[in-house]
Amino acid sequence: MPALSRNVPLAVNTGSFWPATTEESIRFLQELDLSDVELTLQRHEFYLTFERELRMPFHSDLAAMIESGTLRVHSVHAPDMNAEHGHSLRAREEYLAHSLRVCRHLGGRILVTHPFHLFKSYEGTLDYLTGAVSNVWDALLPGIRSLLEQVRADNIVLSVENVKIWADDDTGFFNAPDNVKRFINDVAHPNLGLTLDVIHAQLIGYLNEFLDTLVHSIVNLHVADLVLPARRVPPGEGILDWEELVPILKRLPNLRQVTIELIRAEPAEVARAVGFVSSHWS
Repeated sequence: MPALSRNVPLAVNTGSFWPATTEESIRFLQELDLSDVELTLQRHEFYLTFERELRMPFHSDLAAMIESGTLRVHSVHAPDMNAEHGHSLRAREEYLAHSLRVCRHLGGRILVTHPFHLFKSYEGTLDYLTGAVSNVWDALLPGIRSLLEQVRADNIVLSVENVKIWADDDTGFFNAPDNVKRFINDVAHPNLGLTLDVIHAQLIGYLNEFLDTLVHSIVNLHVADLVLPARRVPPGEGILDWEELVPILKRLPNLRQVTIELIRAEPAEVARAVGFVSSHWS
């Protein structure tokens, strides 16, 4: 896959083919002669046993493909947790730590996660966002400082993705630019950045504000187009004005990666998305 520039690769999120497995997704991409990926760790393929041992059955196969040059992992998207681990702070920290190890071992430069996964609980997250808890470190998992220091040692960026959990949540959760900016500023770590999901932001009318207020924090883009009310389609096939948007995206000063992220996609849709972004970025 052609890079958009020397320092900004164009990748495809393997979750674009969900519910296909990761191995099936990579095979689809290889059939399209595409090898640059953001690896989404699916929770049924990446999980902790009762004894807290990591299971990732296809890890050695991925490592072999990377060694042979047939696969390049630029970023890793940490998984959602199995429900039985959601209440365990230790398990949640271990999911993040294991995701970071996988990212490092496979050569990724960015570890993507949803912001909530860094917090102790939904309630604590909302208390922070509404101001009931003023110190972000009181709401975060106890091991986040250590995780961030390991991220820095590994020369990886921990990149939170803008996302809203509940449709009726009037705080905007982490799909509101002010909330994301406050969080990044409060944590104040050089290896913390933002993965801007263009569709998440566009759905609530905040795309331009994200690009204005978090311009220096954006290290990764999740790109697709939008067919209302909420369907992801390849760029150029929805309502977004790419002639206006692409020049703004190209000027992002700390951008490290552009990632195609569709859902339930057919290989032909991914091929069209890659072709569109490549041609419009040049």
